[in-house]
This record gives sequence, C-alpha cells and structure tokens, in this order.
Amino acid sequence: MRTNRLFFWLLFLSSGTRFLAGQSASSISPRPPKAAVREVLQNMASGLKTSASSLSFGNQQLSSPSAPQFITITNGGKSDLSLTEVGTSEPDFRLVHNCALSPDLMPARSSCGISIRFVPGAVGLRSGNIRIAIGGDPPTQPLIIPLQGNGVNSPVTLSQTYLVFRTVLVGMTSMPQFVRLTNQSNSAPAKITSIAASPDFSLAATTSQCVAGNTLAPLASCTVAVVWTPSDSGSRSGQVTIADSDPASPHIIDLQASATGIRLSTGTLRWNSTAVGVTGDSQSIEVRNEGHTAIKVESVEASGDFYQQNTCGTELIQHQSCSVTLQSKSRVSRRVGISISKTPVARS
Repeated sequence: MRTNRLFFWLLFLSSGTRFLAGQSASSISPRPPKAAVREVLQNMASGLKTSASSLSFGNQQLSSPSAPQFITITNGGKSDLSLTEVGTSEPDFRLVHNCALSPDLMPARSSCGISIRFVPGAVGLRSGNIRIAIGGDPPTQPLIIPLQGNGVNSPVTLSQTYLVFRTVLVGMTSMPQFVRLTNQSNSAPAKITSIAASPDFSLAATTSQCVAGNTLAPLASCTVAVVWTPSDSGSRSGQVTIADSDPASPHIIDLQASATGIRLSTGTLRWNSTAVGVTGDSQSIEVRNEGHTAIKVESVEASGDFYQQNTCGTELIQHQSCSVTLQSKSRVSRRVGISISKTPVARS
C-alpha cells in the first residue's frame, strides 16, 4: 500500500550571536600621544567598530590550537567601506574571517566576523595584532587589535581544548563528549586537585573519568567526559577547568552549545492512499515551548498537497502548546514540510 508521508522541520531565526571575546586593556594614558589621538579620530570617522579591542588566550600547549575567539566588525557609518586587508602579524595567531575585501564593499550597517585561534610556536609570552586596513582617499589609519597568549611546554596535555555540542531540547541531556588528560612525563606523577564545569555543563559518570584528588602516574591518562543539560533555550559557552600539580595548570576545555525550547509531539505523519482530489483524514501535531523564554511564532506553512490550520497565534509563552492540523489531497507519496519560524521574545 502506498502512503503519503509528511515530514516536519523548524526554521529558527537567531536573535544574535554570542562571542567569546577578551577584555580590553584597562590602563589608559592620561596624555595619549598625538599620533594615537589622530588614529582614534580617523577610526571613528571611518565608522568601523569592533566588538573587542584586544584578545587574550592565556596558557596554551605548544603547537596545539586553542579554542577560537571571535570578534565582530561593524560598519556603523552611513557609507559603504572598502576593506583592503584583514590579517594577523604573527603565525602564532591563525585567523579566519568572512569580511568582504576590495573590490567588494562592506555595506553601511553591516557586520562580518573574525575567528582567531592561538597556536604557540615557542614557549613564553607571544604577542601579535589583527590588522584591518580601510581603503579610501585620503587613506585611513588601519584598525589594530592586540593579541596575546602564553606558550607552555607542559607534560600534562589535553587531547583537545574545544568541544561543540549539538542542539538539544531544554531539560534533556546530550550525549557525552570526551577529552583525554595525559601525563606525558616519564618520571613525575601529576595530582589532580580540582575539576569544575560551567553551569548547564557537567561531568558524566564513566569508568575512566578523571577524578579530583586522584594522581596520574607517569605516562598514565584519564578521560574527561562532559555532557550538556540546558536549562533554557539559546546558545551557551562555558569551560571545564582542571587544576593539577603541573606548572602550566589550570588546563582549560572551552565549551559551546545550543538548546531549543520547541518540542514536537511527532516528527512524521503518514496517510493511507486516497483517490486523487479526495481530501484525506486530518491529523494533528502539537508544538510546545519547553523553555523559559517566550517564542514568537512568525509563520506556520504547509507545502505540497497538504493544507494546515493551527492554533499557534503569534506567541508561545513558557510551557504553552498549540496544534497544527493537516489534511492531504494526494495519492502519490510525497515529502513536504511545515516551517514554524521563531525568535525569542524578551518579557518584563
């Protein structure tokens, strides 16, 4: 028997992007040099703004890439800009960006992103800059964003320093992700003094889990298993911090995850075969907001030979549900979709 199948998916419109940016330097000279004043004025005149004025990466194992940090570049002026260069001055800092370079223009009020990883090539303090050059006549001073990190050659190493979790439903727990902590020393043991995870992240119970108070023998290793249990919808960043007797302590695992508050009562509806032009039985699906943030329902749409009616209105508050009822007029098995676009709504 041939059946009609109806597949559902959700299209989410992001309300913003969360960036892991370093703090700007706090010390300001009471009498800046004239050249520095001139550079600031020229940068203000260009309308180009950055989400951070500097980035600091802390300790990082030699030749091991750090977790990325991000900077948003915004053209806050009323005119399009021509960016002629977005790059780094030192190979210790590796940059990826999506900024349009000359001859393409950066439109007014638009933004682009820069991702930077620190990969130290030597022990000790490493410094560099991001240089953003702006074309035009007269020429404008480039934007300079200082970068800094510390290269360490530690016997205690992590197999990776950055974990990204797949999107899960609010209140559900993700599958664990694993990082191996290894004592590379041939002779000296390493004692683990503490392991701490940011809110909504936790350590999973596994047989080889690293435990605070335990000692890693020379050439021994243990596993840090991390899970993600979101308390609300949206993106989160966090860290697992491991303190031990190694001089390069603490060892940091950066974490990035996202959660959705939308739960569907089913992901698939199926109809038995019906004659062409005859309307099939109706079936419904429940859409529920499991999060603590209100959801704005922007549209509910059915495609193909399916028709829908819904009770969703324009907003779903916390723990509120609505239903989408569908009917089919096709004998041929088709894949179609319903999209429910949403953005978080701030509530007082």
